[in-house]
Amino acid sequence: MKKCKECGTEFNPPNHRYNYCEPCRENRAAVVEASRATRTKPCIHCGTTAMARTKNSYAICKTCSLERERRIKLERERDRRKRDEWRRKYQKYRDSPGWKRKQRERLGASYARCDRCGAPANTVHHLTYDRVDFDHPGSEPLEDLQALCERCHYLAHHDLSWHFIFDTPTKGNDDEQTDSVSDLRDTV
Repeated sequence: MKKCKECGTEFNPPNHRYNYCEPCRENRAAVVEASRATRTKPCIHCGTTAMARTKNSYAICKTCSLERERRIKLERERDRRKRDEWRRKYQKYRDSPGWKRKQRERLGASYARCDRCGAPANTVHHLTYDRVDFDHPGSEPLEDLQALCERCHYLAHHDLSWHFIFDTPTKGNDDEQTDSVSDLRDTV
């Protein structure tokens, strides 16, 4: 004998998987069927009958769903190819003598110091790629370039705020605590 989870009456189940008595199972089946009836709607793309996830959501048939997945996959592949092509062109651009000359010019303009933190700079960073001409390397204006150390270059490419890293107080005694890197630079 087993106790029904719905109504609490004892019943003799046909196997160990049954948790509801026969009347409660029939009621639950009717509720599920009614729920399905409210979720059956026309597909938003082709109009064939499909099942929505909830009664308030839209329905997409299996054919349209597979077509959508195929389009998304093709779009991702196209984006990956564009990205790979751009990387190849940019690597060729970075290896060119014109870019090497522009790098030396930009590092010389900042006396080989990082424009953000003042550490020794070893990288030139593009602030924008809008005016990069792959056919004429090194033709972009110096205002589009920034001399950076390795750490600041990493922060710039990973969308991490430079101020978040450097303008936080250092740990230690309150009287030894400084507010930012600019305070440290002034004391040195």
